[in-house]
Amino acid sequence: MLNQSNFKHSKPIERPTLLSAMTAFFDVTHMGCSKCTSWLQSGLLEHNGVLFVDVCVDKGIVMATYDPASINPNEIGQIIVTIGKQVCRYYHAELIGNTAALVVDVPQEMASMR
Repeated sequence: MLNQSNFKHSKPIERPTLLSAMTAFFDVTHMGCSKCTSWLQSGLLEHNGVLFVDVCVDKGIVMATYDPASINPNEIGQIIVTIGKQVCRYYHAELIGNTAALVVDVPQEMASMR
């Protein structure tokens, strides 16, 4: 299992799950500050199947790596919209890309954590 401390906005991930993971990219409107980033990252990671989240506030892009056996991009987009409503920002999320997650080899010091 990968340790959360290795990725700032992720949760523990089993290697088989990571190997089948997908990454979705969303164009999100009305993001404007670092609080938006924190709300989105925390809110998305609360959901089963969302493994890693990165947000580029300047470009309005949210990248979510997910387990396709547990959640799909449409559900993630709806979660983003819901989070926006919770913080009175009224986000709109449009899926702009979906691809297999890039998995690199596990570093030697983490090999025993599998």
